[in-house]
Amino acid sequence: MATTTTGGGRQRGGRTRSRTGGAEKTTSTQQRGDGPTVHLPFVTAQFHAPHLRMPDQKDLTSAADAVRERLPSRDQALFYGALAAGAAFSLIEWPVALAIGAGNALVQRHLHEQQHSGPA
Repeated sequence: MATTTTGGGRQRGGRTRSRTGGAEKTTSTQQRGDGPTVHLPFVTAQFHAPHLRMPDQKDLTSAADAVRERLPSRDQALFYGALAAGAAFSLIEWPVALAIGAGNALVQRHLHEQQHSGPA
């Protein structure tokens, strides 16, 4: 994240001066605890590092459980694999394989929702 301010700020840190076309240009960089600050004529930019935290064991376990819940069962994975192999070897046309796979996925999702919501 960069923060810019305008105006004649005080320049500290290492300075570099160069002449271009008769005008003198001063740039300065300064290192602070939260990130570097770059001073240019009329603009000062401060760069801040994002604050990141490492996930704990509970977060990782919860994410793994959520992924495991969304994955198809072993039998369903074999079915989808056989369907893909049939389409790859031109045993069935790929639009037909896609329709069969999508229909099967919708039926499985509906059955899964019925099991988790209980009897109606």
